[in-house]
Amino acid sequence: MMYANELFESFLSSLTETPRVWTKYPDPTQWTLTATAALVTMGQRAFPQSESAAKNHRDRFGRSEYLDLDVCVGRFDTWAAPLLVAEHENYVGRDKIQYCAWKLLATRATRRVLVAYYAKRSDVPTAEALVAATREVCDDNAGLDVLLFAGDWDATPQSVDDVRALFSLHIVGNTAER
Repeated sequence: MMYANELFESFLSSLTETPRVWTKYPDPTQWTLTATAALVTMGQRAFPQSESAAKNHRDRFGRSEYLDLDVCVGRFDTWAAPLLVAEHENYVGRDKIQYCAWKLLATRATRRVLVAYYAKRSDVPTAEALVAATREVCDDNAGLDVLLFAGDWDATPQSVDDVRALFSLHIVGNTAER
């Protein structure tokens, strides 16, 4: 199992393996596909004996989304809880981001990852506001945490290094063992 910083680095590495990844950022549809693929790769690297199901990434049974989550990584030959669940939310709005955090926290899993964004002209104008919105949900779910990969939606990346600089890692909620 990977630690939070290792998962974060794996996500960034997966993103930057995409050719000319920075050109996909301005297009929400292309960026969602790219970020979701990076979350799937991150999950497979973290749990190599697992399978993944996600939007546009079908498992061996032909299923894509489990439990209406963007990414679900687990041992699908058992009924055990997922190993990793993740949501990628590119709508910059507090209510939607909090709903995604709640959805993750309502699911029993070893790791929960939320990729969400802040933008100056929104009700989450800074990374701190994004963390606060997520913390509010975590506070109502004692003992659980979410790894928040906070991205700057206003950024205009021009290189791989710019894409890496878009995101910051925040462990929100119970941080005792992360």
